[in-house]
Amino acid sequence: MNVSSSANAIVDWLLSDQHWFNAEPRTVHLLSVPSWLTEYARPYATPTSKDNVSGPLKIEFLTAELWMIFAPVFFYWTYSTWLYFLSHMKWTLFEVHRIPTNQPARKPNKVTITKVMYTVALQHLVQSMTALLLVVLTRPENVAEWRMENPLVVIVKLFIASLCIDTYQYWMHRWMHVNRALYRAFHSVHHELTVPFAYGALYNHPFEGFLMDTVGGAIPSLLLNMHPWTSAIFYSVATLKTVDDHCGYAWAWSPAALFNANGAAYHDIHHWGKGRMYNFSQPFYTFWDHLMGTEYDSAMARKKLLREQQDTDDKSTDSDSSSSTSTVPPSLPQKQTVEPIPAAASPKRTVHKRVIGGAASRSAASLRVRKESVLETPSNSSDEGSSPSSRSSKRLSDKNKLK
Repeated sequence: MNVSSSANAIVDWLLSDQHWFNAEPRTVHLLSVPSWLTEYARPYATPTSKDNVSGPLKIEFLTAELWMIFAPVFFYWTYSTWLYFLSHMKWTLFEVHRIPTNQPARKPNKVTITKVMYTVALQHLVQSMTALLLVVLTRPENVAEWRMENPLVVIVKLFIASLCIDTYQYWMHRWMHVNRALYRAFHSVHHELTVPFAYGALYNHPFEGFLMDTVGGAIPSLLLNMHPWTSAIFYSVATLKTVDDHCGYAWAWSPAALFNANGAAYHDIHHWGKGRMYNFSQPFYTFWDHLMGTEYDSAMARKKLLREQQDTDDKSTDSDSSSSTSTVPPSLPQKQTVEPIPAAASPKRTVHKRVIGGAASRSAASLRVRKESVLETPSNSSDEGSSPSSRSSKRLSDKNKLK
């Protein structure tokens, strides 16, 4: 009975929007509009004084909207500072989880921490201004009555949003590596960190930071029509996960380690050596790397198997060729044959006989041919079988003709 009532209570909580985030009263904050933005902001702002309509303007923001804009920035710097402090304290409790970075092939970082912090602060400024603009342009008219989704819907939206941002960042990240022009112009800035640390999680070229992180985070929020509180949760979790991926520590208790291998050790491989062309997935899952064959360990295992198979095939080919050579019987010397050379048209000729065979056989045969050579007188077939007297008469006749 208690189990059933507890389950019903949980279901009721998941399906109800009567939770703390929708509690009344809902605080509204007024932010002053700079004078140079007055004309553009007038449709979205209200006058500071009802008596002076053309005076200074202010824009109303809900607490949830301000959390959505500034909570990720706050969590980024707070968590990064804590991790940076740990890296200098070198407490054994935490140092046992530090990722080794003393590989001989790994080069030192090409950038100072001062430049990293300055670049990240600039990105956060652009990110916050973009978020303020999107809030004003995309909020519903009845924003004061806009209630956050029930917990079940929030969980579903957060899961879908994590898939969306992983898909977007995987393909953008991979494109930045495959396209050498884009890599040299933009993404090489982030890879100046061969030894990642927490502050460098968002150390990017300003254009890449806007395209990869600001736009990549805004797309799921707009597509799923997230309430500002839901967006604040999503952005904060994604920011903390990104910092954790660059912190240099592989925490055994990290929530990410419970679901998949995408953590600091996984992303550290991507920052140096031949791992730069692998492990593109970020910030949550690794399924795109596995589907596209860019997961480092699996790719190296496939290459090793391919090399072993190639070596096996080469050895098999060499073995077959050697065995076939050993089974062929030695060639027997060819039988020497003597072919007569046709007689020449000259009255007297020496008949030579051609010898086919080896060099020594040809020499011996030529000696025998010389001994057997004879002088032959050409004769016609009609002379064969005639008597000596008739042959003498014919010779006298031939002399008379010559005279």
